[in-house]
Amino acid sequence: MKSAMVIGARQDLGFEICKELLNEGMIVHARDFSEWQTEQHEERWLFIGRNANLDYSTLNKKDMDRKNIDYLFIPLTDFYVGLREDIHNQIISLLRHYFAVEAIKSTIVIVQPSVMEREWEDLYLKMEEWKVEMNKRNWHIAEYYIGMSEHDQTKVYFKSDEKCEWVLGNSREREGHFIKNILEHLEGIKR
Repeated sequence: MKSAMVIGARQDLGFEICKELLNEGMIVHARDFSEWQTEQHEERWLFIGRNANLDYSTLNKKDMDRKNIDYLFIPLTDFYVGLREDIHNQIISLLRHYFAVEAIKSTIVIVQPSVMEREWEDLYLKMEEWKVEMNKRNWHIAEYYIGMSEHDQTKVYFKSDEKCEWVLGNSREREGHFIKNILEHLEGIKR
């Protein structure tokens, strides 16, 4: 059975990714920052929180030491929207720790906005620096760029070291289907 870790699992896109991964029958290791939780996140989590394939805990370096996962999902759209510098610094620190330990065979799946806002520049630059480090170590990174506005949410752009292409997607109003397209695409590139 395939497994995935989702960082920022209780945030908007992270939650939708968890839901779709569970619908696909995957084991999901959901992680999020405790200081980032709201009452809405807690209530929404009740819908999937009792699934036998779901393992949730708050995010810390110890929890990042999982080496037997197929995918590591990082929904950066949630991190950009949050604009929390403390969270941004923690995510960069955790990612550096996670990939400094030893060789991990997970595919890193980054879902990020197709357009950057000026206030997101600091996190964007830190993530780009981290991706350069990971590429030097030959980690497999699959990046998906999604629109943040209503007019720009119908397609997903895929990028990796080997290729770039458009992936047919649907609007975020039907996020489960949108994420399913990403999962199908990931399976296709792993073959």
